[in-house]
Amino acid sequence: MRIHNRFMRIIMKHLPIGSISQIDKFLKDNQGMELEIITVKEKYKFIKAVLLKNRYRNLSKKDKHLVLKYLKFLTGYSKGHLKKINQEMEERIIVLQSNKKQK
Repeated sequence: MRIHNRFMRIIMKHLPIGSISQIDKFLKDNQGMELEIITVKEKYKFIKAVLLKNRYRNLSKKDKHLVLKYLKFLTGYSKGHLKKINQEMEERIIVLQSNKKQK
């Protein structure tokens, strides 16, 4: 881990990507801390990994809120920005799936 100003900068490899219960525990255990993933590229990679791992599209409204809260905590991105990233990712998946079906 690298320390920079008042933020604790972390490397994505050390973050839990796991289940909703792991995300909930992480948020409860780290209240009051300010964490940030180092690079934009790592942020997007991490966001996509968490959304795919937890099958965000199929989650309940409560669990979606928890996942967005977790991602907002670690990336500093707004809820709207995170939803936009998710929407773009879903659109790419749909395009890829339709291209596979056409072949």
